[in-house]
Order: sequence, then C-alpha cells, then structure tokens
Amino acid sequence: MTKAMSASEQAESRPEKRITDGAEPVPDGAAAAGRVPGIRAQLLGDFSLTCADAAVGDGNNRSHKVKSLLAYLICNQDRMVSIDELIRILGNDRRDSAPIAALRTTLYRVRRAIEPIEQLAGVPLVVTKNGMYGWNPCVPVELDTARLEELCLREAPEGPGRVDYYQSILELYRGDFLQNLATEHWVEPLAEHYRSLYLAAVQRAAPVFIEEGLLRETADHCWRAISLSPYCEPLYRWLMRARSALGDSQGAAEVYEQLRTLLYKDLGVMPEEE
Repeated sequence: MTKAMSASEQAESRPEKRITDGAEPVPDGAAAAGRVPGIRAQLLGDFSLTCADAAVGDGNNRSHKVKSLLAYLICNQDRMVSIDELIRILGNDRRDSAPIAALRTTLYRVRRAIEPIEQLAGVPLVVTKNGMYGWNPCVPVELDTARLEELCLREAPEGPGRVDYYQSILELYRGDFLQNLATEHWVEPLAEHYRSLYLAAVQRAAPVFIEEGLLRETADHCWRAISLSPYCEPLYRWLMRARSALGDSQGAAEVYEQLRTLLYKDLGVMPEEE
C-alpha cells in the first residue's frame, strides 16, 4: 500500500520553477505583451507587497518566517541567493537536513502567498538558478526604501520647492524598516540605516519649516523623531525653537527639562551648551 504524503512532503515534492542555466526567464501572459503591472513593496512601517488590487502584507494570516523570507528576496531582488544564506536568514543550521526541508516548505508557502500577484504578472516571481533562489529579474519591484535613499542623497532644491522636498521624505517614512519583523537579525542593521536617514532629514527640514512658518509641523516631526531616537539633542533643540516661535515658552522649557532629566538619569551627562 502506498503511504500518503503529508502536506509538507507534498510541498517539497512539487517541481520548482526554474530559470534555465545561462538564460533569462521567458515571459508569458501579460509579460510577453510587455504589460507586466507595477509591483510595489512598502518596507518602511508595515510590510506590504501590492500589484493592482492584489496585496500581501502584515494583515494577511502568514507566518513570521514566510514574511521574512519574502521580504528578504524582495530586498535582494538584484541577485540570486544561496541556500546556505537563506537557511541562515530563517535562523536554522545547515549541518542538519531538516533546515533544508524547512526552507523548501517556507519557499512553497511564499509562492502560495504571492499567487494573486503572480497571476497578474503572468510569470513566476520566485525562481531558481544554479541551486540558488531569487526574485524574477523580469519583474522588478519598486521599493519605498530605494525612493527614500534617492531623495536623501539628492541635493535639496532652492526656493519654495524645499518644503515639498522635505515633506516627501518625512511622509515616506511610515515607520522603522519592517517594524513587525524587527527581531529578525538581518532586519536590524537595515532598520538602523533607514532610521538614520530619516533622523538626518528631520534635522535638515526643521530650520526650513521654521523659516516658512510651519511651526506645528516642525514640532510634530521632531516629537516623532524623538520617539525613535530619544537621546538626539538636536531634535530637542529644534523642538524648543518651534515651541518658542509659537509663543509657548513654558512648553519649550518643559522640553529642555525632559531632555536634561533623560540624559542625566540614563547617561549621567547634561545637555550640551549651545
């Protein structure tokens, strides 16, 4: 009598979608007609992957590992990733055979999760080549993190366009990088990188906003940035200037006292003199 396979065994036995060695993936469906719809990934704040009316994200009932692996493949869409690297991303040990089976099962679940988007694209989105896995290079994903870096590295325009420029950066930062996957070891350094870009942008935007009379907006952005970096003294100073410009001298004094208490209690130092 033939033994029935478990669900995970069935998943592992399914044929993988492969790229022929030395060849690019062959598009079909919408891709063949040059009509691959745009796919966007929101990585700042809550994770989501969208294409037209199809979406995968934190709101879906997906496991932590499925979301982490999917996000990792999207973030590394410009290259193929080795099995060993993916096993490390999942927090497993390559010396045992079980992690390989676990990786295959997780990859199968990733593919199931992105099926609605894959149907719109008309081509496989997660592919293999030379024993490695990756995102199909024929279907690039637009990343909000790439947009953030592009804006932050750009020279701020002169004149009235400065406000719109900084607003676009600050509005783009919806939260820390993959904030619901913050415990993943690969997420932490990237989260720190994008957070530092945002904090620098707030400090560059503050004097522009104050000059333009956007005092409440300045205070709101400074408070939000302080919640992410509570020991950053320049943020408190811009907040105090915005409060003072609003005629709230008491509020400015309270901000200074909050900073003084925090630094002395946690670090044993006093705020620097201006």
